[in-house]
Amino acid sequence: MRDQNVAALAEYALGYPTLRKFVVNSRQDEKELKAIFDRVLPPNVRLPITCAKFVKRPFPDIREADYNNVFANLEIDDPVVSNIIIELTSCQRILLIEDNGTAHHLLSNSPHFWGS
Repeated sequence: MRDQNVAALAEYALGYPTLRKFVVNSRQDEKELKAIFDRVLPPNVRLPITCAKFVKRPFPDIREADYNNVFANLEIDDPVVSNIIIELTSCQRILLIEDNGTAHHLLSNSPHFWGS
């Protein structure tokens, strides 16, 4: 985290279940991981697995934002991990606005926040 003051908020925004998820690149990888789980975990334990295509190029211009957001505070060196986090959580859309005046101004004067 770039700013430790928002670490708990970032964890909440990303979601505890997302942070505990295994991500694989193909259905074959998913089958292999499930087979490993079957061998090493008790029968009643199931861990979440998501299948997503691994893209090695970072999504363009994601870190460029007018306002601070959860994604901008994450320190991720691997573009595959970065892209997966974005796909699973859309955390680049979760704004971090420290003062109420700015937040009120943004939310009351920007119809795009309300789907208009």
